[in-house]
Amino acid sequence: MQLELSIEEIFINIVNHAYETHANERKILINSYIETDPLKIALEFLDEGTPYNPLENHDPNISLPLEERSIGGLGIYLAKKNVDSIDYKYKDEKNILTIKKNIE
Repeated sequence: MQLELSIEEIFINIVNHAYETHANERKILINSYIETDPLKIALEFLDEGTPYNPLENHDPNISLPLEERSIGGLGIYLAKKNVDSIDYKYKDEKNILTIKKNIE
């Protein structure tokens, strides 16, 4: 369930934000693979949208009442909290966000 939530949040963020300047065409590739020692699933999200590292954002202050919180950042925050590792790189004109979750 935690991995599913992370996947959904990352995918929706890419759909809503990566292609603001490329409105006519949106390409998102998701690669998955299994790593061993320890056993974990890894997923790579690749898009050709505007270069953007979501991990550079500050985590939202979830202790504030809802009406005092700024909008945005909660999706990537949830993704980070629900996986064991998350990494971003920009390579070959692609954003590549990789998440890994132990499954042992």
